[in-house]
Order: sequence, then C-alpha cells, then structure tokens
Amino acid sequence: MKIVLTCCIGMSTSMLAELMSQASNEHGFNDEIMCIDSEKLEVIDLEADVLLLGPQIKHMYRRLYRKYHAKMPVAMIDAQDYGCMNGENVLMFAHALFKKHQDNNLLASKI
Repeated sequence: MKIVLTCCIGMSTSMLAELMSQASNEHGFNDEIMCIDSEKLEVIDLEADVLLLGPQIKHMYRRLYRKYHAKMPVAMIDAQDYGCMNGENVLMFAHALFKKHQDNNLLASKI
C-alpha cells in the first residue's frame, strides 16, 4: 500500500514516516510510505492509496479532500499520535482507512 503524508515543511512528518515504515516491517506489511510538501499536492495528480495530513495543515483538509477523495481516503493524522510520533497507530489508521475505502467501493459497485 502507498501511504502519503503531507505537512508544511516535512521535518516531523518525515520522522513519522520512518517510524511508520519500521512498524510496517514489523507487521510484515509491504507499505511504501512517503512525504510530500502540501503545496505540491495542489498542483500534481497524486497516485496513492491513502493521503494523511499533518495537524498543522488542517486548514487545507477540505480542499485536498475535494481533490482526492474519489481516488483515495484523505484524513487528518490524530494530533496526539502525531505529537507522540506514534508510527504504529498512524500506520494502523491508514490501513483501516484503506480497507473502509475498498469496502465502500465494493458496495457501490454492487448497487
């Protein structure tokens, strides 16, 4: 699964991505976790399975949601998990979002 994290400058988000990668390896997942500056997301067409936003760019959520929600789940990273750099919780959150998105698409295709 390809998980993209985004924030303003990317320093803490890149640390979180590394912790998520470690947790992914420990669980035997094959996730690709990367960081992209939030401003770039406004001008590119992102290909990913999940898009997670850092708490400091909450003001961009609605705009990024409208742009990407049809292709992938878009959500805010929990501020407490972000602040504590809890890579495992954020990883499991991303996996749950992806599963829910797949399930909803499956249901929609059956209607």
